[in-house]
Amino acid sequence: MATETEIQADYLISGAETLGVKLTETQAQQFVRYYAELARWNQRVNLTSITGWEAVQTRHYLDSLAAAKALPAEMLQAGSFIDVGSGGGFPGIPMKMAFPGMRGTLLDATAKKTAFLEHAREALDLRHITVRTGRAETLAHEDELR
Repeated sequence: MATETEIQADYLISGAETLGVKLTETQAQQFVRYYAELARWNQRVNLTSITGWEAVQTRHYLDSLAAAKALPAEMLQAGSFIDVGSGGGFPGIPMKMAFPGMRGTLLDATAKKTAFLEHAREALDLRHITVRTGRAETLAHEDELR
């Protein structure tokens, strides 16, 4: 019998498919690990008010992946993004997990939140993701973010 997590991973895979995003079982399990880290850190750092497993998948994961419909395939395969006000990592981390060829920057003004983002990046083995603490209007003058 499937566990709740496995059932929900199937829900995530089918939900992503309706958005035109194909997730492998390995990617779905990466989303499960992300949820575990998010839930653990959310107890001490206010990352999200949406904390239920199903709600996180619907309102964070799938809502984040919906952005893929608006982006050209070349961008999804090897483009770059900046997630301003990343907080708990939405939409940047779900997009990176679904499209591993993308490069991205996760930006938040709150050091506690960027500490979580750094932790999530390491825990999920996300490569080519930079985490920055600061305000967008200040960091916008840096050449590497232009």
